[in-house]
Amino acid sequence: MAILVSLVIAVTAYGLVKSSLRLTLDGVPENIDKNAISEWLTNLPGVQSMHHLHIWALSTTKTALTVHLVMPDQIGNGFLAETARELAHDFNIDHATIQIERPDSQCRSFSEITSI
Repeated sequence: MAILVSLVIAVTAYGLVKSSLRLTLDGVPENIDKNAISEWLTNLPGVQSMHHLHIWALSTTKTALTVHLVMPDQIGNGFLAETARELAHDFNIDHATIQIERPDSQCRSFSEITSI
């Protein structure tokens, strides 16, 4: 009986340790499909391309996202709020930070900045 109880505890602890490690390392939560979000963002009206997509857990129930969207045209009123609302509804993203860039003024990576 002691071995059976030990096995149950070990299996439960494994799941808890795995979830804790993912949270500690800012990994994409298991219930989030990063590829689906990436495709959805890329297909938004007016979006030419996307980069610097990062998704991580803020807690066991809250998820954050940051992304840079390259958009050649001006965005309409409410684009950012509507995009954040849809991310929350469709993908359970609780906190979205979206940066809009023009094709001719895209951000540079840290290595590009430091090599200048």
